[in-house]
Amino acid sequence: MGIGAGILLGLCKVLDLLLNGGIVCLAIFEAVWFVRAMRRLKGLSARTESLVQTVTVVSPSRKTGALALVDTISTARLKDWEAFVCLKEDYGHEVKIYDMFVAVIQVFPLLGILGTVAGLYLSLNDVVEAGMRFSYDGIGFALSSTILGIVFSVIFKMLDAVFTAPLADTIEIRLDLFEKDYEVRSAAAVSAAGVLEEPVVTVGGNP
Repeated sequence: MGIGAGILLGLCKVLDLLLNGGIVCLAIFEAVWFVRAMRRLKGLSARTESLVQTVTVVSPSRKTGALALVDTISTARLKDWEAFVCLKEDYGHEVKIYDMFVAVIQVFPLLGILGTVAGLYLSLNDVVEAGMRFSYDGIGFALSSTILGIVFSVIFKMLDAVFTAPLADTIEIRLDLFEKDYEVRSAAAVSAAGVLEEPVVTVGGNP
């Protein structure tokens, strides 16, 4: 047996000892990560809903001076925009963590494939060394790692599709909606305030 084959055999034996336990530990870590992401996204979703529903729209009134109305609109716009910027920054931080959760889901089937290959290599090596007598130890490792990888991948993929992904999509839609609608409403309110500043047209010197 060459040096390369010996190193490969040793690596496969280490995987035989550690890989399945590593997959289970990673699944526990992913479950904790999912709960955290779920809680934070729910909180952000509630904040975006509140922000979208409470966009300040000041209705013009001739009882309110035009300058005072413009000042009121400017203050309201600044308050809404500051809340939006703060929320968008928080979401940008949380979405990075959520993306890592999604990325780890893709690791499970890869670990299962790694265990499959390592198990088959151990089985073939045992067959060669045992004079063509079939060994089930490597096959057992290959099947167990494959099953663990696939099962955990499916579980977390379903959890993401049902719970976290819709929340993330909803938050992004609301943020886009607010940003697009914000300037339109603000411009309309300021334009209405400008109408109040126009002088009253008189005919023949009479108002």
